[in-house]
Amino acid sequence: MSKHLIILVDDVGIEGFRSYAKPAGVQRYPYTPNWDYLESIGVRFTRAYVSPICSPTRACLFTSRYGFRTGVGTNVFSGKPGPPAASEPWLPTALPFPSGTFGKWHLGNPSNGGPASPMKPTDTPAGVAGFDEHKGIQENILAGSGFSYWYYPYYVDGTLTALKGAANVFNVTSGTGIGGTATFTRSSGSWISDGYTTSSQIGAVGFGSEAQGNGNWPVSAVTALTLTVTDTDDLITTPASGGVVVNRTPADYNPTVIVDDALSWIASQAGDWCCVVQFTTAHKPRHAPNTAAEREVVGEEPSISGRIETAVKAITDGDTDLLDEIGFGNTTAEVTTYIAMIEAMDYEIGRLIAATNLSDTTIYAMTDNGPNEESVEAPLDPEKAKFTVYSLGTKAPLVIAGEAVPLSSNGKTCERMAHIVDLYRTITEAEGVDLGTTFPGVTFDGVDLQPLLDDPEAVGEREFSYTEFFDPNCVGGILDGTAGTTNDPEVPLILEWDRAVRDENYTLCQFMPNGPTGDITYELYATKGGDTQNDNQILIDQGLSHASVQALTAHHIGLDRLLAELDALLP
Repeated sequence: MSKHLIILVDDVGIEGFRSYAKPAGVQRYPYTPNWDYLESIGVRFTRAYVSPICSPTRACLFTSRYGFRTGVGTNVFSGKPGPPAASEPWLPTALPFPSGTFGKWHLGNPSNGGPASPMKPTDTPAGVAGFDEHKGIQENILAGSGFSYWYYPYYVDGTLTALKGAANVFNVTSGTGIGGTATFTRSSGSWISDGYTTSSQIGAVGFGSEAQGNGNWPVSAVTALTLTVTDTDDLITTPASGGVVVNRTPADYNPTVIVDDALSWIASQAGDWCCVVQFTTAHKPRHAPNTAAEREVVGEEPSISGRIETAVKAITDGDTDLLDEIGFGNTTAEVTTYIAMIEAMDYEIGRLIAATNLSDTTIYAMTDNGPNEESVEAPLDPEKAKFTVYSLGTKAPLVIAGEAVPLSSNGKTCERMAHIVDLYRTITEAEGVDLGTTFPGVTFDGVDLQPLLDDPEAVGEREFSYTEFFDPNCVGGILDGTAGTTNDPEVPLILEWDRAVRDENYTLCQFMPNGPTGDITYELYATKGGDTQNDNQILIDQGLSHASVQALTAHHIGLDRLLAELDALLP
C-alpha cells in the first residue's frame, strides 16, 4: 500500500503552465517552479482531458464514471436536489485506508447530504462520499455575497463552523474618502448579517480587477471595537455606512488555509492515506494575492514573483509605461490577477511537496477545466474556453510524480490519451482493489495509467477520450436517452447536451443545443500530433453527412470510428 496526494486546480487550462506550448503572441506565463519540479521528476501528459466545468469533473474524479452515468453534466448547487448519489462507487469507499479532502467540494445538494456530502453515511451529519475528513468551502467564493479569498464560509465535516477571516472584517460606519479618516466597527462574524447586501458596498479594498488599493491594516491598529484609518495608501474610497472592508490577513488566504488543513491531516495519519487538495484558485473572483510587504509583516516570504506583483500594482495605478516595460502593455487586470493567483497557488503546492516523502507517496496534479473566457488572451478563442467541450475548455495539464514513477521515466512526456476518470482506476489498481468484486455490476470508464508511467511511450489502454456537458443534472444518469420525450420525473428534460470524443488523430464534437430531441450538428477536427487549443484544423462544420468528407479517405475512416464511439457511449 502507498500514500496518494491528488491536487486539483480550479479554472486553469494548459495555458497556465509554461511547459505546455502557447501559440505565438501569448508570452505571459505564470512562474510555477513547484509545478515545474513535479514535471521534472514525474511524467507530464500532453493529452489529458476533463469536463468543461467544476462539478462534472469532480464527479468523474471520485467515481471513475462519465457524467451520463452519474447524472452530473453541469454544476451541482446546494439548493437544487439531484446527483451524485450515495449509490455511486465513491473513491474513499474503495480504499483500504483513511481519506481526506480539503478545499472546494462542489458536489453537495439536498439529495446527498448537502454540506455533509463528502462524509460517510454513518457520520453525523451524514454524507455519501465516504471521506474521513473534509475542511473547506462548499462551492465557490461568492464575491457578490460580500466574500473574498480572505473571508468565506468554512465547513468542517459537513458543519458550518465559522466565517473564515471574520475577526478581520470591519463594518464601515463613517468616512471621508482617500486621504481622510474612516472609522470601522469590528464585524460580528454572523452569517451575512453585517449590514451589507451587495458587492458594491464593499468598496475599493484591494481585490485585483474588482476593486483597488491593498486594504491591509495591521492588527495593532485595532483598538476596542473601532479602527481608524489615516494612511492614504489604504485607498478607502468614500466608504458607505453599512459597507464592509476585509483585512487581507495572509493566514486567512484561502489556498493557504486549504494547504494548512491538508498538511495537518496528513501529519495525523499513522499509516497510508489518500488526500485530495481542491484549490479554489484561480476561479473567480479575481482577488490579487497578498503582496510581499503584507506577507513580510507576518514573517512570510513572497508567494508571487516580483514581476507579477509589479504588473498588478502598475495596472492598479494606471502606469502604462511600466506595463509596457515589463511586457504587460496590452494585458487586462483580469489576466494579470489570474496569473498572480496561479503563482500564489504554486507556492502552496511547494509546501505540499516539501512535506511529502515522494519515496512512498504519489502525487497526481491536474486541473478541473479550462480557463474562464475573461482569462483568455488572443490568439486563443474565449468562446471555446470553460463551459465548452472544445480542447481549450477541456484539455488539462496533468503530471504524476513520486513513488509510482520509476527513475527511468522522470521528466518524460507522454502524448497518449488520458482522462481524469483514470486517476481513480490508477490508484485502486495500485492498491490491488478488485472493482468488480467491490462494486458488482458497476460500469467504470477509467483505465490504469501505470503502464504509461512505466513507459511514457507505450501504447496505453485508452483509445478514446470523452467529455460532455448537459443541463440539467439527472437523477440516475441520462437513463435510456428518452429525456425530453418522457413524463417520468426521474428523467428531466435535457435542455442542452454537448459531447466530444477524441482519438490520436481526430476530435469529433457533437452539439445538441435543444437536447437530444432537437437538431444535432457536428464538427470534426484533425488533431494528429497533439491537440490545438483552438481546434482550428476543422474538417466539418455542419449537419453531418458522409458526403462531407471524401469516401475511403483517412478522414472518412476516422469519422466513422468516432461516430461509432459516440454511439457506444449513449446511455
